Formats: sequence, structure tokens, C-alpha cells
Amino acid sequence: MMLHDRRPPFAEAQRGAALLMAMVVVTVISTVAAAMVWQQWRSVQAETAQRARSQAKVRLRLSAELEVVRRRLQQSADLAYRIVGDRPLHRRIRALDDPTVKTLLLRVQTLEDLLPERALDEWAEVDAQIDRLQQTAQQCSSSAEAVQRALQQNSRSEAIVQMDKLDDFVHTMVDELTRWKAAVA
Repeated sequence: MMLHDRRPPFAEAQRGAALLMAMVVVTVISTVAAAMVWQQWRSVQAETAQRARSQAKVRLRLSAELEVVRRRLQQSADLAYRIVGDRPLHRRIRALDDPTVKTLLLRVQTLEDLLPERALDEWAEVDAQIDRLQQTAQQCSSSAEAVQRALQQNSRSEAIVQMDKLDDFVHTMVDELTRWKAAVA
């Protein structure tokens, strides 16, 4: 008895169908994988763009606050000289305005953009630092306004107290900017 090693004709057709099916499955899987990679890439690009916009807004807000502080300091220096007649206070205000606040303004305007490849906990640290910078800038602005108001009311003693506070806030701002640089590095 001789066994035939012949396969039935439909076996060849099944093998061809299996091969086609495998090719279709590989194509579908690679298409889905490519779509997932593209979605992830788009998500990263959108987050990077959002972060860049956020950083630009922060720089703009901080610059605006510091510009207000500078303007108020310039007006306060004039008031200290003309109304109160206190030359040492006038010089102190000018000294705070010209090198310190002017330098702060330049540092804020040149803050470098954050690098996009950060972990979430690193972003949280940077965001907290941004919040502290903004609070300090607002305190500087409020304090500069208080100095100006005291000088307008011809209250030398109150102007000196407010000037001390403003001096502290400005130096805190310098420290916060240094911390910012460390946070983004």
C-alpha cells in the first residue's frame, strides 16, 4: 500500500489565504501604531506650544509689573526731591530704580524658554517658581505705589517705611529670578 504524498487542492488555497490574512493584519497593526505615534507627537507639540505661550505671557506680565515699578520710582524720586525735599531719599529711590529695577527688567525680558523635555514634577516646580515671581512682582508694584502715595501726602516717615518694604521686595525679586534660573537649568 502506497501512501500518496499529495495534498488536496484546497490546501494550497488555504495557505495563500492565510498569507494574505497575515499581510492584512500586519498592515492594520502598523497603521494603528503609526496613528498612535502621530497622536502622541501632536500631543507633545501642542503641550510645547502651550508652554511657550505661557512663558511668553509670564515674561510680558513680569515686564509690565516691573515697568510700572520703574515709572512709580521715577515719579517718587521727583516727589521726594520737590515736595518732601529729602535728597537722601531721592538718591535712594534713584539708586533702586536705575541699576536694580532696570537690571531686573532686562533679566525678565531675557528669560530663556523652558526646555520641553521635563517630567511632570519638574514642571510643577517651575510653575511654583513662576507663581512666586508673579507674587513678588505684584508686591513690588504695590509697594512702589505706597511710596508714591506717601510722598504725595508729604509723609516723609511713611515714605521711608514703604521704601524699606520696596527695597526688600526688589531684592526678593532678584533672589526669585536667581531661583528661576536654577529651576529652568
